[in-house]
Amino acid sequence: MSEHAPVPYNEAHRLAALRAFQVLDTAPEAAFDEVTRLVARHFKVAVVLVSLIDEARQWFKSRVGLDIPETPRESAFCAHAILGTRPLVICDAAGDDRFRDNPFVVGAPHIRFYAGAPLITAEGFRLGTLCLIDDKPWIGFSPSQEADLIAFAEIVMERLELRRRQLSPAGAAPAAADPGVALEDAVAHLAHEILTPLAAIVGHAEVIERLTTEDGELGRLRHSALQIGDMGRYVCELAQRTLEVASLRNGDIELQNDWLPLADVAIDVRKLLRHLADKAGVTVDIEPADLQFVLRGDRLRLQQMLLNLLGNALKFTPAGGRISLQARPNAGGGLDLVVADNGRGMSFEEARKALQPFGRVRRDGEARTDGFGLGLPMSRRLIELHGGRLLIDSVRGRGTAVTLRFPAHRLRRDEKAAPAVETIRIDTPRHIAV
Repeated sequence: MSEHAPVPYNEAHRLAALRAFQVLDTAPEAAFDEVTRLVARHFKVAVVLVSLIDEARQWFKSRVGLDIPETPRESAFCAHAILGTRPLVICDAAGDDRFRDNPFVVGAPHIRFYAGAPLITAEGFRLGTLCLIDDKPWIGFSPSQEADLIAFAEIVMERLELRRRQLSPAGAAPAAADPGVALEDAVAHLAHEILTPLAAIVGHAEVIERLTTEDGELGRLRHSALQIGDMGRYVCELAQRTLEVASLRNGDIELQNDWLPLADVAIDVRKLLRHLADKAGVTVDIEPADLQFVLRGDRLRLQQMLLNLLGNALKFTPAGGRISLQARPNAGGGLDLVVADNGRGMSFEEARKALQPFGRVRRDGEARTDGFGLGLPMSRRLIELHGGRLLIDSVRGRGTAVTLRFPAHRLRRDEKAAPAVETIRIDTPRHIAV
């Protein structure tokens, strides 16, 4: 069954950026029709569209070879294309799990080939695409063809920007940016600016740290250098993570997709837990479903997501508690990776706060926990880059379950993969700090 594209993490801001162009439901304009006709001749395809993705539809500012002015968003190929920064290319939609029973594949215009380059604003928001459609499958789409499509999309974007500026009153101030996004961008800019001097500070501190004499003034100097180095490394890590959050929001991170056997994923998780759980007093159960499944994803980013979720669970589960990782097929034909604990749990409002960058949940009377409040927001953005969703089920005082839901096209069975294994239990000692 074809899948609806997940909603981008920054959807509210993306829609606000789209509306600022005042282009939806406007009449055809030569500036855009010239481009679509040129693109159709260049790629020798019958259908070329300038598609803009609204809340519930894709609307065509310009179209060649298609009579309808819009289609539902739920069946739009372009709704998938705006999730990345590179063109989405489908050489044969009939053989793609995401699209093979799409109404526009099984019915008119009988899409077999699709290539859509995102229309990206200067702020990084993807408004829609410039896309090519053919009713015959293609053998491939070369790097030079992809580069040409990106160049044409940039021309469309330049004309959209020019149109917007012409509509704005002379001398009018630009619309105010969303305060949350503005703050995040300002913090990211600050993080970038402080990294270079911080790295120099840490470097000098490490030179002094290597001194071995502990007597007199030199010993006190080395002690001070250790403190400077520790704090400098902490701030460097915060700056790096802040920059990564900003990159994820703007879509600047590309996935390195590979087919990953779940047996290998389980091994990776065990390695992560051994590193994290040196001094904890909880029991961790890894409960794989059928390890004959393989998942298509970015190994490093998958490890990062699991590290974030398991780290949170270990921080907020008291000694004697229990944490589990379950891997199981979901009702939609995809895969759920679920990290569950019986720790302190969260209310609905606390869970919403935890999904915001720097949104650490603190309660009166509770011990302070380390961390930057970036783990859950980063995990949510990373799973969305995989076309999936992050779900939180939490009850205050009873525990939390966080699900990484991968879509069906990222899961397949591999009879050669390792067979299902028994539950792996890791009993760790006490007092973890992650």
